[in-house]
Amino acid sequence: LLPIDSYVESNSYFSEDAKSSFLKILLGLKNSRTNLTVIDLFRLAFYSASVDNKNLNEEDLSSKDEENLSNLSSALFTDPEILDEKINIQITNASSVSGLGGRLAEYITNLGGNVVLVNSSQKEENQTKIFFNDKSYTSTKLSKILNIPSEEKELNTISDVIIIIGKDSQEVLGIK
Repeated sequence: LLPIDSYVESNSYFSEDAKSSFLKILLGLKNSRTNLTVIDLFRLAFYSASVDNKNLNEEDLSSKDEENLSNLSSALFTDPEILDEKINIQITNASSVSGLGGRLAEYITNLGGNVVLVNSSQKEENQTKIFFNDKSYTSTKLSKILNIPSEEKELNTISDVIIIIGKDSQEVLGIK
């Protein structure tokens, strides 16, 4: 599995097949930047060799085209088990960064999560945390993906999982 937040940036168009492109990036022959490891690039090159070019679709997107980017992200990165569990998730922004709860909700929704409430807290919290009623695939996966400690706690809300975004959100979540 590749990290969800992986990227490959290239100033040149990938005119050849995907396998050749990933191999050139792997060998440093293509003007590009990536946070993928050598092993990740090798896996992509190996996997892309098995994909018939007739089955490839090319999409040009800008980071400013948020709606299409969100739709594509949701289509490509939905975790079927998170989607099937239908766990209710609440996100409380207890940091000083406005809009962070909404951005995290969009990310979790694109993974297949069922975010039922996003709110802000009047009181700032120091630490970002995940609380859950009963341990589930969703709570475990979110804790792992987001690198947030989680703990079981009796929740008296409509949510099965509560994510509290604290002041440490930039270090923990890597988003600002």
